[in-house]
Amino acid sequence: MDHPGRRSRRPYGNTLVVARSDGSQARVVIPRGTKEFVFHNSSQWSHDGSRIAVVSSDYSHPDSTLNSVDAQGGPLRELGERELERWAPPNAGRAVQQASANLFRIAWFMPGGTKPIALIENASQPVWSPTRPEFAYVIRKRLFTFDTVSQRSRPVARSGCFSRAGRPAWSPDGDWLAHFLCPRGKDRQPQLRIVSRSGKQHRVILQEVGGGYSPSWRR
Repeated sequence: MDHPGRRSRRPYGNTLVVARSDGSQARVVIPRGTKEFVFHNSSQWSHDGSRIAVVSSDYSHPDSTLNSVDAQGGPLRELGERELERWAPPNAGRAVQQASANLFRIAWFMPGGTKPIALIENASQPVWSPTRPEFAYVIRKRLFTFDTVSQRSRPVARSGCFSRAGRPAWSPDGDWLAHFLCPRGKDRQPQLRIVSRSGKQHRVILQEVGGGYSPSWRR
């Protein structure tokens, strides 16, 4: 029981939970109040499903840190750039979001490479296809894909709401990308849409979604 006038100290922040698609077998992978970082966002599975990457931050840390955790739980470990190849399809290399003052870009490295082969300026949110050596990314409010074989980018869709686009999500077969879009017009709510990887087919899944930012697919 807390003493009168004394403030209790409870962990704050968020947790990372893994569960089956029907909601069963939920388990906490990162508990709330883990060491120096208390917020863990933008979670992404490694391609082999063994680990989960998260962007960790805290009010007292101005710079976010990319960490990974075992899919069964355990300690956080800072994720180095060279390790990012396990987050991509085999032999696809790695895509790294780099940032400096008022600048974002994505650097793509060939497998085992130490120098970037391609630099995509003003780009962020790289997300690898689960089936092909390509990744999606955003520039402002546009969604693109980058094919590591041809080393070319392709515009796919207008995307995003408010001041920026959220992270897209690939379908399990790698044929579609889910994303949010605010239709043109004042006070329009975000729509949840999917677009084919070619950019030629679009579907509206939900007409209005409050606060939509980063969708996800069930595998």
